[in-house]
This record gives sequence, structure tokens and C-alpha cells, in this order.
Amino acid sequence: MGRESFSIKFYLNKAKKKGNQFKIYTRITVNRKKAEFATPFAVEEQLWDADSGRIKRNNSTNDELVDIENSIRRIRRKLLDEEKSIEAYTLVEYYKGKKDFDSYLLKHFDKFIKRMEAKSENKKNTVQQYKATRNIIDEFFTKKRNGRDILLKEINYAFLKDFDEFLVKDYIDRRKQHIQRNSINKHHSRTRTVLIDAVKEELIPKNPYMSFELKNTKTQRGYLTQEEIVKLKEDNLGGNLSLQGVRDFFLFSVFTGLRFQDAYDLKIEDFKPDGKGGKIISIIMGKLDDRVNVPVIKETQEIIDKYSDDPAREVFGYVLPRYSNQKLNTYLKAIADLCGIEKKLTHHLARHTFATVALNNNIPIEVVQKLLGHTDIRTTQIYAKMMTNTIVKEMQKMNDTFN
Repeated sequence: MGRESFSIKFYLNKAKKKGNQFKIYTRITVNRKKAEFATPFAVEEQLWDADSGRIKRNNSTNDELVDIENSIRRIRRKLLDEEKSIEAYTLVEYYKGKKDFDSYLLKHFDKFIKRMEAKSENKKNTVQQYKATRNIIDEFFTKKRNGRDILLKEINYAFLKDFDEFLVKDYIDRRKQHIQRNSINKHHSRTRTVLIDAVKEELIPKNPYMSFELKNTKTQRGYLTQEEIVKLKEDNLGGNLSLQGVRDFFLFSVFTGLRFQDAYDLKIEDFKPDGKGGKIISIIMGKLDDRVNVPVIKETQEIIDKYSDDPAREVFGYVLPRYSNQKLNTYLKAIADLCGIEKKLTHHLARHTFATVALNNNIPIEVVQKLLGHTDIRTTQIYAKMMTNTIVKEMQKMNDTFN
């Protein structure tokens, strides 16, 4: 690292006048690039010595200016010792406390999230996911480290391994359940992103995740068969209107592939003509910036028509009855029992079912990818499994070959 040119100067800012006094400013110059900030002090112009950058008379303020200069020089010295790059503006940030030499994980997590919230391109759901990971780390510190945060520079393989074991063995989610490996990896992935940001800010020399390999488990996506979908659709559910509403909310995503939040937020105004006498759902999906257009099939339209008089539709324009995701999934357990479906029903299973049924009906995987809002086709390929009916149908071609 080459030696940079460096200077500190105090001057009167003539644009900052208070009464007959002018504010004293600090100007830091590094390699001809400047950064300035106001000191707490002001003085009359005739008492200021521009050449020395001090007050002419022996004044206690001069001692304060010397302290400011010494603080900045100590910061520069520490940055040089740690072989970090030095810019005029970063010296100001360290002096004002906007940057820390000894940054802690949770504190940096909070700063990272705050920056995310300030950027309009970050989806609210993404920010909430980072907040959830941050809170889990806080819980890990409370239960395993006596509430003590950790310095970024102290994070190592052993720490990450302890955190991983906490996620596997000790952490319980809101449903009072242990979380699966894929969810654990997502928390690791967000933590790794925050640490990459710390590397970029030169708070740590390298990301400790470079030596920590995440374990992977093969994802098995459950789905309903076409027979189970029909059974679910035709069951009266004992005439219980609440259960019927939850069932219809679930089936709506079976027929459209919409995530819970996208289905929950859907309004009548989101339906557009498709140019061929039908309709499409035209929305910006929760995780995308691109518009997704989902054709409305007959089964979808039946559910739309069924709730035309629902208060949520009449007052607010929402397409579906209003249920929280937690309440929806609680009711789906009861619905599965009533219908004799042994699979664990959750709203996300509807989306899995849509993808599997679509692929088994020979809809091209690229089309299914677009309908699901996947940015990577490999995510869609997880659903590319064959239903038994499809296998039997395709094997029939083999049978026909020998007849």
C-alpha cells in the first residue's frame, strides 16, 4: 500500500455565521480529495489566524482543536496498521462514530437492514427475512453466549459451527417446531451476505464462511394427486363456511400457482383481458420485479365468482376471503382429516401441486418457471417429478409398440 498525501486544516466557514461569529470547520485532505465537518466551536473573524488554523489568543478552544487533530491522526495510524485503505471521508466517518474499528455482528446486521429498508428496490418480505435471521442470532447469543454479541473479527469456523448446531438442535419456530436444513441454510446465507458486506467495508479481511461448508439435503416437494384435488374440491366439509373458505383459498393457488402473499393481496383490478375472450391475473410477484401473467382457467373463475358478495370484495376489492397464513394452515389440517387426505396440507403445498400438475400435463418447464416467478429454472426442475398416472400413460406407448 503506497504512502498517501495527508493533511488536516481548520478554517472559518464564512457561510456558517451565528451572530458575529463563524463556525470553525475541519478539512481533511487525502491524495487531494477532501472531506469536511463542523467542529462545535465558533469565533469572531478578527480573532482567527488563518495561517495556523488557530485562534490568535491563547484560548482553550485551541486545545480542543488539537484534540480533534490528534484523534484523526490516531484513526489514520490505526487504519495504516491494519492495512486498510484510507480516504478523507472514511476518516470523518470513523471520527464521527459512523464506522467502528471493533464492529459487532448484531450492530452490523442492524446497519445492513437499515440500508436495505432505505432502498426502494428491496422487497418488504426480503427485509423481514433478514430481520428474522437477525433475531434468531440474538436468541442464539441469549441462550448460548450469556447475551454477549460477538466482534466481527472474532467470527470463525467454531462460531459458525456452534450457530449451526443451535439452529439444528435448539431453535424452535413460531409453530413450536424445529426447522429443516433448507431453512437453516437460508439463515446462514443471509448471515453470509451481511458478512460479505463487512468485508467490503473493510471491517474484516475475509468472510469466515469461506471455510464453512453448508450441508445440503435433497428437497422433496410434496403435492396432491388429481384424485385428491377432486376429493378436496367436492367435499362439503360439513357445511362449515370457514373451512370452505380456507379450502377455496388453497385451491385458488392450486389452479394459479400464486404464493400465499400474492393470493392474499390479489384484487379484482389485477385481472386483465387476455385478448382472446378470457382473463389473466397480471401482477408483480412478491420476489420479482417482472410482471407475471397467469391465465384464469375455469376452476379459478368458479372460485372468483363464488366470493363476489364477500365483504372483503365489496368493501376493499380483494378476490379471496381474508385469512392469515397461520390460521389458513391450522384449518387445512382439519380439512385434510375431513377429506381423508393423509398428506400434511399447508398453503405452500398448493403451489407445489400447481407446478407438478402443470409439468405432468406437458406444459413446458420454461412456461411453468415464468408462472411460478422463478428466476432460476433449476428451482422449477425440483417439481419435475412424474405422477403415477403420467408414468402409466407414457408406458402405454411402449405397450402399443408391441401390438
